[in-house]
Amino acid sequence: MLDAKDNVIDPIKAFLNGNQRSVYDDARSFIQANSTNIAYLPAGVADGIETALEDAQIFRGNKTAQLGSVVTAVRTQLDGVVAAERDAAAAKIDDYWKQVPVSAAYAAATEAARQSVTRQTEQMLARVQQERQIPTIRHLAAQFDDTIYPAILDTLEAAKAAPAPGWEDSDDGETPVPVKPTPLVKQSISIRKLSWPGAGGVLETEAQVDVYLDQLRATLLATINDNKRITL
Repeated sequence: MLDAKDNVIDPIKAFLNGNQRSVYDDARSFIQANSTNIAYLPAGVADGIETALEDAQIFRGNKTAQLGSVVTAVRTQLDGVVAAERDAAAAKIDDYWKQVPVSAAYAAATEAARQSVTRQTEQMLARVQQERQIPTIRHLAAQFDDTIYPAILDTLEAAKAAPAPGWEDSDDGETPVPVKPTPLVKQSISIRKLSWPGAGGVLETEAQVDVYLDQLRATLLATINDNKRITL
């Protein structure tokens, strides 16, 4: 009975009431919060944490201290990967955004529209910097590319100063009356949103490449002729 107390009961009590329990709980929380992110680390990096959490003898010896060291190392490595993903996403967003302030549409748009699209981009960049899940970070960058950037262009185009009205004869044929022109507003669409021909196919010959390029050209022209602009 005394052996059981010394070898089992006392170590378990010490584990539950001391710093070991905090280390163990931190490791479990880390794995739960980063279950998706860990897939972006080299294979096997976090296996030691999983094994320790499942170890029924974790309360013995220095196993908890070893677990804490592994968690610290993996957390540091993962923080670096997340930071790199954020930087890559922000750079991708900035590559699109930096074309906006120098565009003719931006110059012709109202100040309210300029502030609106600027704020929209800043909010997206802030979300990227706050997000910890790598799949979500990548999704935010893709979302800006596929939907937000085209919408920004449409917002600026729609906010251009209205063209001067024309004039037409009144019913009496003498007094001219103003006619407000109806502008043709183009919709922007990401090139990745287009339906491309030959998905899943294979090109093996020069002739096949020529045919495919003709199909691509036809798709692009059909989109443009449908009163749309294509963002690349």
